[in-house]
Amino acid sequence: MKYRLQKGIVLVISLVLLTSMTVVGVSSVSSGVLQTKMATNQNTLSLAFDGADAAIEGIVHESSSTNLRAGTIEDVNGNQLFDVLTQARNSGQITDDNQVDFNNLPTCDDIADANWAERSVTANGLQDDTVMEGTTAMRASPEVWAWSKSAYIGLKNLTDANSGLVSSIVDTDGARNRTILEVFVVKGCGHVSGSVVNAANTLVLSRQTTESGD
Repeated sequence: MKYRLQKGIVLVISLVLLTSMTVVGVSSVSSGVLQTKMATNQNTLSLAFDGADAAIEGIVHESSSTNLRAGTIEDVNGNQLFDVLTQARNSGQITDDNQVDFNNLPTCDDIADANWAERSVTANGLQDDTVMEGTTAMRASPEVWAWSKSAYIGLKNLTDANSGLVSSIVDTDGARNRTILEVFVVKGCGHVSGSVVNAANTLVLSRQTTESGD
């Protein structure tokens, strides 16, 4: 009788240990799956932000082209091509007082109005004296898209940032030229296909230019 009781206790203990090991195993698997999902989501977010950063870098690269700024480059149809910031300035200001409400900037999914110049970065990278108007992804695997929206805020005075006036007028070889500071807002966007993530960075930048005065 005592022998049978001992065997029953061993069976109960074995079942308890088996149940405990099963619970531990399931918890480990669940934790591993959760950590994998977290790592995947973080990687996706990082790739999207890389796309957004690349889009902004593309704006800076394109706008550094003196040929595009001067309009000396043409497309296959003979139309003048301008860098994205010059195009944005030619399209007009998005504000009358040089003040921007960043809460009302277009989202990455919005179709920007005519005052916003749009660009995209493709797998071809950043090309000199080239307008970035491609319609393909920046990266194939995983598929990462990078695009941007740029708009012209207005002119700023170097000595009075709130005035919105020209910064200075300088006589050069008998001609009165004015040096002005153009200010723009750029929104870079990135997206990884198959995800719901859109990453965005917003940058306010300026460039100095000279125009002929009276």
